[in-house]
Amino acid sequence: MSEEFENVEIEETSEYIVGSEHRVSSFQELLNCLYDADVKYQFWKNVYEQTEADLWLNTDWSEVLDKPKPTETDKKMYIRKEIQEAKELRDTCKMEYDDFKRMFEAAMKYGLECLG
Repeated sequence: MSEEFENVEIEETSEYIVGSEHRVSSFQELLNCLYDADVKYQFWKNVYEQTEADLWLNTDWSEVLDKPKPTETDKKMYIRKEIQEAKELRDTCKMEYDDFKRMFEAAMKYGLECLG
């Protein structure tokens, strides 16, 4: 082991650091973070799906694409471009939810191992 790490003292704390911006001090707070992340993910997932369906059903293709008869590929490319932001937000929320879920499961496993 290198010399710089030999005399390091480890300070015990009851706080868990969750992600880059969250600090929690109990399983309940971690569960609340997990719940909030799930709600955000479900919201953006629904926005993404609803926006895609809305664009398919309610777009006047001849106006939007400046073509008298746009192809299916043209329509798909237009929709993909329009829903990109909602997709990015959905994917970010999904990653955050997965991180909280993994941390909560690890904390529960560690807590149960300590009990038994």
